Amino acid sequence: YDTSIDQVKELLTDIAKNHALILKDKDIFVRLSKHNSSSLDFTMRVWTKKENYWDVFFDLQELVKKRFDQEGIEIPYNKLDVYCKTTGE
Repeated sequence: YDTSIDQVKELLTDIAKNHALILKDKDIFVRLSKHNSSSLDFTMRVWTKKENYWDVFFDLQELVKKRFDQEGIEIPYNKLDVYCKTTGE
């Protein structure tokens, strides 16, 4: 929630535009798809040749994480606060 929606959409679009195996004649789809309790989820859809699907899939996972790290965007993880109460015994 700390990062601008527009910034995330721009970064994801840029990552997709610069991937050699993503087809350039098809639209790139990047949208905010869900509001979670500790995150905003985005959906990115791109086109590639069938034989390149898994390479593109795994490449995008890595490229997004690396780019978010460079830009200081945190990928949220579930956090749990635990409070310990003593009974005085």
